[in-house]
Amino acid sequence: MAVFGLDPQGIASVVAGCVAGAAVLAVDADRERAKQMLRFGICDFVVNDLDEALRILKNEVRKKQPVSVCMAADLEACAQQMVERGLQPDLLAGAMEGAAAVLQERGAAVLGADQDAPAGQRVLWRFRSAGAFVPLHVLTQVDHLAADALDPRMAETPMRRLWLERAPRYLGRKLAAERSVRMHPEELERFQAALAEDVALAAQIEVRAEA
Repeated sequence: MAVFGLDPQGIASVVAGCVAGAAVLAVDADRERAKQMLRFGICDFVVNDLDEALRILKNEVRKKQPVSVCMAADLEACAQQMVERGLQPDLLAGAMEGAAAVLQERGAAVLGADQDAPAGQRVLWRFRSAGAFVPLHVLTQVDHLAADALDPRMAETPMRRLWLERAPRYLGRKLAAERSVRMHPEELERFQAALAEDVALAAQIEVRAEA
């Protein structure tokens, strides 16, 4: 997967790719922004050239591990190198202009293009006491209850469970005390019932469903 530009949508695309288990190459001309992605845990590596990026990506693909490499370079120049060398990502995100558009013409799907809105409603849970010390193992317990409440017969359930498992790694400190996943009404009901059975846990956690 290739992401051209680390604006908020680009960052979200990198996170989505990593959660899904992809090997992601993110390109941005601003080296300082690339370094920030490394500090925030969004990217695993920051490099200066395509050869170094490909070496890392190939190693992690060989190990079947998700990885995100941020390359500080001109977007068009990087995309042109990819075209000239025959490198073809399965997915693209970001600015689809110039050489990046050629990658799309060659068969790369564009993330978010012509996709239906996900089913269900967004369900969030967090600690009731804002600003208090956050024992993350407690949230992990709630994550497991949420994952168990998801209907295994639904095609999107494996990816939703993968999101619950991997997303905390990428969401950063500001969102460390809040988790979310999309649920259908019957799943939300099972989740809330399971949480209510643990009185001590339920006393610490607030659950909110958005339309």
